Amino acid sequence: MDEFAHLIQPAALPAILERTAALAFPMPSEPRTDAMLRVLAASKPGGHLLELGTGTGLSTAWLLDRMDRAARLISIDVDPGPREVAREILGSDPRLEIVTIDAAAFPRASMEKNLI
Repeated sequence: MDEFAHLIQPAALPAILERTAALAFPMPSEPRTDAMLRVLAASKPGGHLLELGTGTGLSTAWLLDRMDRAARLISIDVDPGPREVAREILGSDPRLEIVTIDAAAFPRASMEKNLI
């Protein structure tokens, strides 16, 4: 039984999955977690969300899938390689900002740039 057959996946997911496999990216997100993130994003209309670890954008796609138009997502990752997949596939979404920075440095840098 395919427990994910009933889930409607984000439109961008097949392209991200294909690129993730081609990169042999070792840290893809887990579908159950991604589905939960989508529900949480939907529960915060106009929310300002922060994702630590963009990776190739798998979780990012799920979050964006149910965010409303007023919501914003900042996704940060220290590794620009996998992050480029997310930028190429999801980067045109105006609700998303992808930042290349170490998570430990983000709070200070974001305050200096008025991101938070």
